[in-house]
Amino acid sequence: MNEKKEFRQCNIPGAIIMVVFMIVAVMVGVSILKIDLIVAMLASIFVAIIVLMLQGAKWDLFEESIAEAGRIATSPSLILLVVGCLIAVWMACGTIPSIISWGLQIISPKFFLVTAFILCAIVSTMIGSSVSTVATIGIALVGMGDVMNVNVAMTGGAIVSGAYFGDKMSPMSDTTNLAPAVSEADIFDHIKSMTYTTAPAAAICIVLFTALGFIGEHGESTSAEIEEMLRLLDSHFNISLICIIPPVLILGLNFFKLPALLSMMINILVSAIIACLIQGESFMSIMGLLYNGPLVDYGNEAVNRLLQRGGATYMFWVVVVGILSVAFGVILEKAGVFKSFIEKIAFATKTDGRLQCTTVLSCIIVNILTGEQYMSIVLPGKMYVDEYKKKQLLPQVLSRALEGGGTVVAPLIPWNQGGINCTRLMGISTYQYFPFAFLCWFMPVIEIICGFAGKFMWHTGDIPSKKTYAVK
Repeated sequence: MNEKKEFRQCNIPGAIIMVVFMIVAVMVGVSILKIDLIVAMLASIFVAIIVLMLQGAKWDLFEESIAEAGRIATSPSLILLVVGCLIAVWMACGTIPSIISWGLQIISPKFFLVTAFILCAIVSTMIGSSVSTVATIGIALVGMGDVMNVNVAMTGGAIVSGAYFGDKMSPMSDTTNLAPAVSEADIFDHIKSMTYTTAPAAAICIVLFTALGFIGEHGESTSAEIEEMLRLLDSHFNISLICIIPPVLILGLNFFKLPALLSMMINILVSAIIACLIQGESFMSIMGLLYNGPLVDYGNEAVNRLLQRGGATYMFWVVVVGILSVAFGVILEKAGVFKSFIEKIAFATKTDGRLQCTTVLSCIIVNILTGEQYMSIVLPGKMYVDEYKKKQLLPQVLSRALEGGGTVVAPLIPWNQGGINCTRLMGISTYQYFPFAFLCWFMPVIEIICGFAGKFMWHTGDIPSKKTYAVK
């Protein structure tokens, strides 16, 4: 019992050493020394094990942590591999090339950024997945922006902002269901509560992306490049309305609430059939690209960079980094690092505003430490739910804070699964798109401001609510 207690009560100096080493290893090692993120995360895990063993932790507990991390990461890893296959087959069947072709002919460069934000927001709300949105319509938008000479960092920011709008607001999103479950709130009360803070953030995004579209360096000078891209797409693909069947199908399957993994597998099968019938692919070529992705040389570096994506191998690196990030987070959780940090700021919960601010900041801290947005929702939710109950705040106030500091902050952190996915899928680093992912860093700010201003901080009886915290 004493050994377990020692392990779970990591002291603050040890916690600081582990966290600082991880942040330095990732930010300095990866961005400056060009060390691969896998090596940086392995080194962080090694340092964490050494520090904790010096405090009395036993190896059995690390084995338990790693086993638990594997259990947590198995389902997301499988989904990511299937997403890689989906990207490849959407390339082969002409879906992404068709979207790019139509987009280049319809969308004006000046309105590209705001259009990208709105399109991603609509798609992600309908399918409830930021990863699937970035992996499909997001990749097409990256290609369009590249041809239009739109700043790649701005393009990434618009895509990420739109994708995480739906991840936050869609009733089909996993985080949109997780936050109210942890907070004991009704999911539709939760979504309605988020509307009060998310709508202003989305409006700000629309204004800023529209403004950036008019001050960016792009326009008529790119017409020759656009024509060349259209010519190459037309020569290699049968651009047809049939190619739009896969995205329509995935929206329909999500409408009927099929599990995400099953929905994507069905879509892969249908897309493969279209690729064979419309684009002239063979069964064996489809099998090859599902693993390796498209390897066709289109005779243009920009087109190759855009269309040679996807396949299971395309996501292997993401899966490995994801597993290591989760393993590091679970080790910290079992070591009591989160409890140590959060207890130090838990004194700041005396007023409604302080409580809301502390909750949001705790979500951000856990996001940074674990690299996993689910933990950033669950751990602070469990930690502060009793405080919300004592103050008789409605459950949706807590659930809204968890999403405001948990869900949308994930893609801003390079070693977080959200940031890793976005970087790998779009080919745009977190450091590049961070300044322009307006929705992701406006949301925590708006939540904190509303908390201190007393806006939308409802108590039992202030507004109708399907669930409330019982008065003791």
